[in-house]
Amino acid sequence: MKNFLKKNLTVIIFIGILLVAGTILGVAIYKASNKEEPTVIIKDNIILTYSGNEKEVSIDKSVVAIGTGAFDGKTIIEKINFSEDGNLTAIGPNAFRNCSGLTAIVLPKTIQSIGAHAFDGCSSLETIIIPEGVKYIEDGAFNGCKNLKNISFPASLESFGDNVLTNCPLLATISSKSPILVVEEGVLYNEDKTVLHKYLPSNSAKSYEVPEGVKEIKSYAFQDAVNLTEIIIGANVEKLGEKVLAGCNSLQEVTIPFLGSTAAAEDASRFGTFFDDVPKSLHTVTVLGGEIIPFKAFYFCSTIKNIIIGEGVTEIGFYSFAYCSSLADINIPDGVNCIA
Repeated sequence: MKNFLKKNLTVIIFIGILLVAGTILGVAIYKASNKEEPTVIIKDNIILTYSGNEKEVSIDKSVVAIGTGAFDGKTIIEKINFSEDGNLTAIGPNAFRNCSGLTAIVLPKTIQSIGAHAFDGCSSLETIIIPEGVKYIEDGAFNGCKNLKNISFPASLESFGDNVLTNCPLLATISSKSPILVVEEGVLYNEDKTVLHKYLPSNSAKSYEVPEGVKEIKSYAFQDAVNLTEIIIGANVEKLGEKVLAGCNSLQEVTIPFLGSTAAAEDASRFGTFFDDVPKSLHTVTVLGGEIIPFKAFYFCSTIKNIIIGEGVTEIGFYSFAYCSSLADINIPDGVNCIA
């Protein structure tokens, strides 16, 4: 009996020692796991994440790329310092997205690519210097830079994405040395002027007619052009991006080649939806062509007074003019053989 108690007492003491040791070990592991993390995580000379709270951040010269979303949402950052003798060649997608404290960026001469939405939402950014050597600017790179006033594209630029300059209402000047971009009278086109990328919001003209050579107008092309009272988009245009008239709050008359993105009127062909709300000032719409005025085409366009439908239209769909409470006149061509 004594031996039994002695053995069990030994076991109990041993277990107690293990529990104490385990507790001590557990505390050590806990403390180790809660030690202060580095503010910058770098792997293979690529910045992966940043978790600091500094207003001014310097990029080490060994860094070759800033990874996807590395500084995303760091609103406290006011300045980024790039090393003049560094090796940085790429700024990844969303790299500085929503860094709303940034006011200016001077990119190093080593940069070759600016990723999609890299500076999206940098709402305080007034100036960005894009150096020679940059070859690629991807979709939405400067979207939402609400205070951006000037931008210049270098001769080295080889690729230019969509919606690069959307939601930039204060943009006053665009210049380009690149062979793939042409700027004329405050309008940004591709190299042969078949694609209209951007009409400057600061343009003072009251009326604008899209040149005959233009085949495509990109989304948000006329966004925030508050001085325009008339826009004429001729039958030469074969493709329209979405929300091309967004923020045109003085617009009174518009001529468009068809409803929707193409003459086929397949998707997003309702006038109000496609153009992202009808400006309250708009009173006259002329649709030059397309075979069909589709289902609910002008549904709830309550401010439009006059609609002129061009030759070539043969069918008008259900509820095309429903709830157009101000509509006073519709011009329907002789070729229309079906009104649903």
